[in-house]
Amino acid sequence: MRIAIYSRKSKFTGRGDSVENQINICKNYIKNVINKDRFCCNSEEALILEDEGFSGGNTNRPQFKKLIKMIEAKEIDLVLCYRLDRISRSISDFSQLLDKLNKYSVKFVSVSEDFGDYSPMAKAMMFMTSIFSQFEREIIAERIRDNMLELAKTGRWLGGNVPLGFESQETSSIDNSGKSRKAFKLTPVESELHTIKLIYNKFLELNSLTQLESYLLNKQIQTKNGVSYSRHTLKNLLTNPVYVVADELSYNYFIECGCQVYNDTKYYNGESGIIAYNRTEQIKGRTNKLRDKKEWIISVGMHDGVIPSSDWIKVQHMVEDNKSKTFRKVKNTNSLLSGLIRCQKCGSYMRPKLGRLNKEGVQKYYYICELKEKSYGQQCNVKNVNGLEMDKMVLDQIKNMCVSNTGINSKLQMDTKKINHIENDLRLEEKSLNQNIENNKKAISNLIDTLSLTKDPNITSPILEKITHLNEENTLLEKRLNELKSTKHINELAENDLGNLVETLSSFSSSIDSLDPVSQRTHLGTLIDKIEWDGEEASVYLFGPDARKRMERLFPERDYSK
Repeated sequence: MRIAIYSRKSKFTGRGDSVENQINICKNYIKNVINKDRFCCNSEEALILEDEGFSGGNTNRPQFKKLIKMIEAKEIDLVLCYRLDRISRSISDFSQLLDKLNKYSVKFVSVSEDFGDYSPMAKAMMFMTSIFSQFEREIIAERIRDNMLELAKTGRWLGGNVPLGFESQETSSIDNSGKSRKAFKLTPVESELHTIKLIYNKFLELNSLTQLESYLLNKQIQTKNGVSYSRHTLKNLLTNPVYVVADELSYNYFIECGCQVYNDTKYYNGESGIIAYNRTEQIKGRTNKLRDKKEWIISVGMHDGVIPSSDWIKVQHMVEDNKSKTFRKVKNTNSLLSGLIRCQKCGSYMRPKLGRLNKEGVQKYYYICELKEKSYGQQCNVKNVNGLEMDKMVLDQIKNMCVSNTGINSKLQMDTKKINHIENDLRLEEKSLNQNIENNKKAISNLIDTLSLTKDPNITSPILEKITHLNEENTLLEKRLNELKSTKHINELAENDLGNLVETLSSFSSSIDSLDPVSQRTHLGTLIDKIEWDGEEASVYLFGPDARKRMERLFPERDYSK
């Protein structure tokens, strides 16, 4: 019987329910229960799957995903866990797991709850336990929220990424019981606040995130991480309540938005800033999602406000009004080289941009450098390229490569033969090296036997010298053997690269025209690593960079770059 033991813990605590203890309990169960019940299983051979530091609220856990794959591959007969909530605290997730276990005839045992069969009563009990696990999880979440509401009244900084313009500073105070309490507050970083004020003022002037992005790009104003500001980053800065001055105007704005506003109006003194709690939904492994404003918890912060409330509120209305005019990437499903073609001058991707209809009524488009478009030609001025013509040219060139009598096809066939020839030579050399090493080992063994039969220094001295020489020779032979194995591996990879390319090319010409643009783009992506446009000519690079290195190492006389 093939057994998998699954254990999980949200964080390391060192207490009795650690993943190590969970595993030991499950192993004891195998020894004392499963082995007594007509099965003979070695607990040490059970597969151990551990997820430490992962919540049971979802199934986004690496070892749990591995468990599911093994169940689907029919590599497991029984899943053991210490307790049901180690598998999941979600009823729906647990139900889906049970369905999968049933589908693939895999048994499931929860050791501490002693659930070990699929009778209706056992299933009902497992679901009941799972319901209580989810109930416990929701209670914990409610407590966290209540605690957040209490902390909101203090206006302290609760941690996370510190917003631009501030840094987190620890403070201490004495509470009513005389105990020292630590907290954190935001303190200003003047150089960064200067950038924040510039961003707000420029947006009020330009009324466009796209133009604001271009302005900052051309002025070479970057984030504190040293990258250019994107529209998404700018929007987050412009809508963050942390910068607004807390006064009557901002208080009324948040009330009208339906936010949960704490502190009386007397605390909105026209000097302090605002802290917005519960503003984002933070899910592990995903980008933070902005919550509805009705879920925000607004409090007066311990820091000073930066942007006057009238300007900040005006910016909020402008951002809202600009939603319909927000920059959108051109989704031209007919452009075949999107994601492949780059500007040779600056290295940016070239994106398709729609033009007018041509004489035949076909939608024209052209590829434009991203940096050129964002900077309005100030950072890069490479010429645009006609998309229809470029796509057709690349397709035609690759179709020509597919014809058997063309140069590239002949080269590929020749190189395939050369690789096979190299492989034969490597195999013969490897055989010869192994034979020489073995012969030397036998010679050394015979010399050692001779050495043991004599004590004459006139005889032992040359024997020892010969043994040393043979050992040194074997060291060199083994070094060459390791080099040979590395070359063989590269040769095998190169052979696969060539085989895949030949196979793709052989079917490309006959099938490409019958495919839709999305499928055509996929096929091109399997052949082409990148295309570089310098304003006059396009260079098409076949293979990926790793494959090109392998081919160039085997055939240094040939240019495999394009």
